[in-house]
Amino acid sequence: MNSADYEKKAIDHLNDGPYEKFNANKSRATLNKLKAETSKMLQSIKEKLGVSLWFTLAPKSCSPCRFYGLPKIHKPEVPLRPVVDFTNSPTYKLSKYIYRILSPYEMKVEHGVKNSYEFKRKINLTNIEEDEIMASFDVYSLFTNVPVNDSLSIIYNLLCADDELSDRCPLNPDEIMKVLELCLKSTLFTFRGVLYRQIGGIAMGSPVSPLVANLFMHSLETNAIMRCLSPPKVWLRYVDDTFIITKRRLLNELFQLINNMSETIKFSKEVESDENELAFLDCLVKRKLDGKFKINIFRKPTNSDRYLD
Repeated sequence: MNSADYEKKAIDHLNDGPYEKFNANKSRATLNKLKAETSKMLQSIKEKLGVSLWFTLAPKSCSPCRFYGLPKIHKPEVPLRPVVDFTNSPTYKLSKYIYRILSPYEMKVEHGVKNSYEFKRKINLTNIEEDEIMASFDVYSLFTNVPVNDSLSIIYNLLCADDELSDRCPLNPDEIMKVLELCLKSTLFTFRGVLYRQIGGIAMGSPVSPLVANLFMHSLETNAIMRCLSPPKVWLRYVDDTFIITKRRLLNELFQLINNMSETIKFSKEVESDENELAFLDCLVKRKLDGKFKINIFRKPTNSDRYLD
């Protein structure tokens, strides 16, 4: 992709997505305002944090985040995956701190897989019947469509039910939520010298965003499965991509159900091929006559097998 095409795709995304643009003469004032809000937030919990931790988390030399796009070369028209580099932002250290507080909840995500090895191990524990089908559901643009307020409610409930919270954090649930809300709703970044604010969804690149997206998706899929009169036999999700085994006759009903669970989170669907194969992550899953699976490495058509020396 040449630089002109890249820049056009990035600007089109920013113009069409959940962002607002600031005038150039307001850029520094907007950043200073966010830095002041972050400092004020930290000052209100300084006594609980202690001087050492408070000083570590306090914003010092800050700059707006940097926006860039990763080309999805395996997809038609090569769209960009939007990423925001938070490294020098006022809320970067706070986001890392909140991630450490919330990270134990990720261990309770029942249907998640961390990588292909875990997926392969779990899929080999089951089998598939003649009247069942393999399918995958993929979320359209997960991060920019995660409903922030719904996610905050989910996390608040987790915090309130956590009997061990005080063992790893001096803050109470209400204080944690104020910090988290600031981190999620104050994303400022620049692209080609123009300052933007994200006003919907969450930004890929923040230390806490993947966890927030994961917890929201866990809640959504758990509620969807509970509504099924005949739940799918297998439901394994990696970030925004879910591998499913369910009755053939129930697949479309399940797909419709999951697409009605949220106003902003929508899914595409792919079913196994006529050769009884389905690609998931970097695995090619093939059903055998005995109901077991043969799993090979899947290489996307864009894979060149070239590596840096």
